[in-house]
Amino acid sequence: MEDEIRIDLHIHTARSDGLDTPKEMIRGAIRKGLAGVAITDHDVPPPLIKMNNDFIVIPGVEVTTNKGHILLLGVYEIPPKNIDLFELIDFARERAYVIIPAHPYDIFRSGIGDLVKKIDCDAIEVINGGTFINFFNKKAKKVAKELNKPMTGGSDAHYVEVIGSAFTIFQNPVDDVDDVLDFIIKGKIVPYGKPYGVFPKIKRFIKKKLLGHSPKELD
Repeated sequence: MEDEIRIDLHIHTARSDGLDTPKEMIRGAIRKGLAGVAITDHDVPPPLIKMNNDFIVIPGVEVTTNKGHILLLGVYEIPPKNIDLFELIDFARERAYVIIPAHPYDIFRSGIGDLVKKIDCDAIEVINGGTFINFFNKKAKKVAKELNKPMTGGSDAHYVEVIGSAFTIFQNPVDDVDDVLDFIIKGKIVPYGKPYGVFPKIKRFIKKKLLGHSPKELD
């Protein structure tokens, strides 16, 4: 629909453990009809990306805490890796970052589990494209409803082909990063999509480990 835009709020690039560069990931997202992405590489500052069109790039990071993974959006400074979970929340609040537990109930991928009920977060990721077992997504959605928290979706893509397998729907007008963050906090969003399955992960492993795939540039 013309009054809706789709933004993938969780992607990775070769700046951490992804296969493709930020520019390659952005080009792929545009080809798939997305209006924006959040680049959320693991424990590294977001890239400086200048867009010449209406595509929105949200600066983010997926933080490794002592209890599991947390997405921060609207980032300009990142915390140290393995920071205490509750110290991270204070760190993020002091900087007005948007706080979203990533795949919180995925026991295989560093979800924080029921600690999601004890932290001051802005939203909860309830559709994660990289989750093997969709029950984990369903559990996150159930808890988000119980807590009355906004719900997000993101592909957790580590290479171009699976970008947009899950995303978040925003009602227009959304003009910039500030609008995106404001809509998330206010819950004016709808998560959409589904896990992309195990075969893309096998393909990624082959490319990265067996074929020595590496990007030509990281900007």
